[in-house]
Formats: sequence, structure tokens, C-alpha cells
Amino acid sequence: MRVKQNISKLFADLKIKQKSFLVIIFIIIIHLLFGVFINSALIRKIITDNTVRYTCDLLLNVSSRISSQFASVVNISQNIIYDDNIYNIVRNDEIAKDPLTYYEAQKEMDAVLKKLATSNEVLGTIAVFGRNDVSYFYNVDNNRILDETAFVKMARQCSQAEPVWVTSDGTIYLCREMRDRDTFATIGKLVISVKSTVLEINRFEMENLYNVALVSKEGSQVYSSNDRKGTENVDVAGFRKNMSGKNGYFFDREDRNLVCFAMVPGTSWSVVTHTPLKIIYESVNAVLLITLLFEFIVLIFVLFINTVFVRSLVAPIETMIDYIAAFERNSTVEIKDNSRKDEFGFLISCFKNMTDRITFLIEKVYKESIYRKNAQLKTLQSQVNPHFLYNTLEIINWTAQMQNVPQISDMICNLAALFGANAGKMNSIISVGREIDYVHKYCETIKIRYGDRLQFQYLCQEECMAAAIPCLIIQPLVENAVIHGIGKHSKGKILVKVSKKSQMGIEAECVTFLVADNGCGMAKSKLDALNKRLAEKEEDFDIGKHSGLINVQRRLCLLYGDGYGLTIKSKEEAYFCVTGEIPFRVWEGVDEDVSGPFD
Repeated sequence: MRVKQNISKLFADLKIKQKSFLVIIFIIIIHLLFGVFINSALIRKIITDNTVRYTCDLLLNVSSRISSQFASVVNISQNIIYDDNIYNIVRNDEIAKDPLTYYEAQKEMDAVLKKLATSNEVLGTIAVFGRNDVSYFYNVDNNRILDETAFVKMARQCSQAEPVWVTSDGTIYLCREMRDRDTFATIGKLVISVKSTVLEINRFEMENLYNVALVSKEGSQVYSSNDRKGTENVDVAGFRKNMSGKNGYFFDREDRNLVCFAMVPGTSWSVVTHTPLKIIYESVNAVLLITLLFEFIVLIFVLFINTVFVRSLVAPIETMIDYIAAFERNSTVEIKDNSRKDEFGFLISCFKNMTDRITFLIEKVYKESIYRKNAQLKTLQSQVNPHFLYNTLEIINWTAQMQNVPQISDMICNLAALFGANAGKMNSIISVGREIDYVHKYCETIKIRYGDRLQFQYLCQEECMAAAIPCLIIQPLVENAVIHGIGKHSKGKILVKVSKKSQMGIEAECVTFLVADNGCGMAKSKLDALNKRLAEKEEDFDIGKHSGLINVQRRLCLLYGDGYGLTIKSKEEAYFCVTGEIPFRVWEGVDEDVSGPFD
């Protein structure tokens, strides 16, 4: 362990040129020892895997098409058996006794078979055998020599009504019995030969495959197609031993072949192809030669680069980048013990001192910002501190009751409730229902002054009454509507609406409150100026005109962020509408009585 530490320290204290020289030597040794062998094995594996995948895919296509052709032959045999004309001919025992009748039957049989067989390109010969050794042959391929003996041999071996595929002398036959429709007794037999071109119909696949053959499940070769020069016929001796499933492949190490096989659906046969490994590895060797040439060029280039640029610069630069990224992500970074004696050691030490100073300043500014925001909130919520007025209001209320002036008493009670809210009976957050009660108290007080000139309408959803809202958010908006909206108009109406915002039938987590009046409205230029003031991110509260709107906006931005706040729309001599949005959260506190302290 001590030796390792000494070596590490010695390397860390080396000059940049010395480190570069050692790195160059190490790269050359690693490249010469391992580069060639690793690349060779990797390229060989990649090409082998791609060849296996490509060959198996082609073989599955061949298997699917052969199965489709065989299924078509089975359907034709089914149509032949169920054809009424053929059934009557086979069932008629008198045909063999009269040559003229047999000739006519053969002619009718040829017409029917020709009609049924024209849709398949792999049919060879159709042979129908009736009772009393009566036989009918229809040769689909006129160029094909008809061997009646082979068909007779196949017919004698046929003993099932279901179609059976058999092979003899390299020819594929479909054999099945014809049964009486009433007694199910055997009345004849049907033998159909398939052309040897059943594999050649898959022309694209066959041009890209080597040594293709049809093989039975016992491992005997049914048919093979090999037209490539320099290749041998398929050896299926090891097929049955190595086949582990319906589709797959294995490597025949003894004969150095890649063997891929795929079952033909509807039969017990498989399509097998043998690809010599020497053909696969020819491309591997070519690619390997190109790769070696490319690696040699890269090696020369790396040696040149390492002589120009110092490799030892990479590690300390990456370390600095990691430190900077960590500091940018977390605003803090832990720099480990720096024992370097070179230029980068000095840079890391300076960076550590700088990050420590920045972290200290960030914490200081962040805490000061929190303190400042809290102070602003308290200032905004406590512009009027009416505690000292309570005793005076109580005397006025008592005097009004003694003088039998209930209107003055009601005004004092409502005013006391509002002063109670502003004095901090709520601690910033209350329920919407309680805020509406404060609004109602204010409206009742104002109506004593305005009488029938002023009407208030409330549209508040019940589900929103339990939502949380900062205290005295809606009331300043109503006050603004009374003072600046209705003003000296003869009559006016103010709407207070609270709802839960919905979108496409899905409730969004947002409470929307609206205060609108049908008063004097606002000109577009003044409205633009007001919206501009609302958009300003000033931290100090406003005490000028429309200070209620601006202070509400800044309270909402401080509490919920810039995504929430007020939106103002207006038309001169028509209306003035203020809409606000806050996140929907259920208020979990307990509502207090908002009636005046003197009720």
C-alpha cells in the first residue's frame, strides 16, 4: 500500500511533459497487446451473429411460403374429393366395362381437374384411382414424364382419408383415400405429385442461402436444391441430433457449417440450410484487414496528438469541470484534500476559496431575502393597526345604542370586525368563507352610506368556501370597485364571484375569484399603465392610487409565485373586472366569529 502511495505521489509531482511521455508509452503498449485481438474477436462475433439472424429470417420466409403452397395443394385435393362429377365417376363401377364410357369419363375428369389445378404452380400430376383398377391421370406439366407405376405404388400405400405427405425417389406426393358419402367405405384414392421446383419459387431467398433441403423429422432428406458452385449437398446426418425445437440453428464444428432449420407448418418436415463457415469468415477477414489498417492510422494520429497536447491536462480539467457542475447544481461543492504541487493544485485551491466565499454570500443574501419578505408581508397586512381604536369604538357603539341609533351601532360593529381582521386575528391564511364574511361586513357598512344606489351580488361555489386564501384579498378589490368604480354614479352593481376552475371536465387545482362593477370603467391607456404596474416586481408596497390592487398583487406573488395573481379587464363607461387565481388548498384551521366585539 505504501509503495502504491509513493508511486501515485511521484506521478502527481511530475512535470507535464514527463506525464505526457509516460501516457504515450502506456497507450502504445495497450494498443499493441490487446487492440488487435479484441477487435478480431468482436468483429467475428458481430458478423457471425448477423449472418445467423439473416439466414434464419430468410429460412422462415421459405418455410412459410412452402407451407402456403402445400396448403394450396391440400385444398385442391379437398375440392377434388368433394366434386360431384369426380365422385360419380369414381363411384361408377360400370365405366371400366365400356371403353367409350371410360373415354368420356377420362375426358370429363380432365376438364374438372384442369379447372381445379390451374391456380397452383407447384402441382405436377394428379392421379385418381377408382374401384376395379380404374385410374385417371392428369399431367399439369406437359413437359413432365408421367411415371404411372410410381403413382400406383403410392396409391397402394395410401390408407387414410386425411392427406398424408410422402416422398419417393426425390418426388413429393400427397395421398388420401376417397370415401363413400353414405357408408364411408373406400371407393377410390387420390395421389398428387408436387414439382421439384417447390423450393425454387422462393427465388430471392434461395439466391441468398446455401445448400437448402427439405428434411423429415427422422433426419432423412426429402428434397435438396443446390445450384451453387463450390458447395456440397446438404448433410442431414446431424440434424435430428442437434435440433432442439421447431426453429433454430447450431454450429456443426466437425464439418465447419452453420446449420439453420425451420419447421414447415402443416407438415412434419423442416427446411434446413448449411452455410460453410469459411464463407462467413471471408467477410470477417476482409473487415478485419480494413479495421487493422484503420487502427494503425488512428495509432499514428494518437501518437501525434499526444506529442502536441499534454494528456495529463485531461484529468485535472475533468476534476475542475466536476467541481463546477456540482457547484452549479447544488450551490455547494465538497473539494477533497488537494495535495497537488503543480499549476492545477493552485487553481483548485483558488476555486475552493472562491466557492466557500460564494456559498457564504448566497446563504447570507437568501436569509436576508426571507427576512425582508416576511417583513413586507407583515407590513402589507398591517398598514392600519386599529387596536388603539377599540376603546373609542366601544364608547361610540354604547352611545349609539343609548341614543337609539341602530345604524350607527351596526356600522361600528362591522367596522370593528374589519379592524379585527387587519389587527391580526387571522394569521395571514383564512378560509374563503371567512373572507367572504369580511367582504359582507364591509358591504353592509358601505350600503348604510350609499343606500339603494349600490347593490351587491355574491356567486360563490359551496365547494370553494373551505379553500385557503390570504386574509383581506377580496375585500380590497371590493373597496376599489366602490371607490373608483361606482364613485359618484347614481346607481351601481358589484359582483363577487368565487369558483373552482375547471378544464375539459377535469377540476384544476385553482380557485378563481372575481370582483366586477358596472361603473365608470377605465380608458385603455390607463388600463395598460395599471397592468404594467401590476407586472412590475417591486418588493416595496404601494401607497398611491390603486394601492389596494397593487398590494394584493404583490402579496399573491410573494406567497404563490409569479404564476398567480390578478388580471384586469375594463371598458370605459361600461365595466371594471378584476380576476385573481390562487392554488386550491383546503384550509385546515378553525373559523373564528367575524362579528364585531361589541355585538
